[in-house]
Amino acid sequence: QFLVEQGARPEEIVMTRNPPAYFIMTGRRAIVVPYGNLQTVLEVVEKFQVSYLILEPGSASGDLLILYDHPMDNPEFNYLGRIDETIILSFKR
Repeated sequence: QFLVEQGARPEEIVMTRNPPAYFIMTGRRAIVVPYGNLQTVLEVVEKFQVSYLILEPGSASGDLLILYDHPMDNPEFNYLGRIDETIILSFKR
């Protein structure tokens, strides 16, 4: 519901820790947050045209933990908000 309120279109792809569960709950296409650093995430975003990143505390390590802790400090992302301990970002294009 949060993404719909932010203007997300149904065809936009979300990157999350558990894509099957996300799809079952929302009906939206999703791919997994890849193992690796922030550059790996950005490469996958470009390849699959991902629009949103949903980061949970358990899925953040290394560069992604820095992004999780300081979501407004990275020029590649727009911080959209927080739901409980989960942050939602969109990718700048």
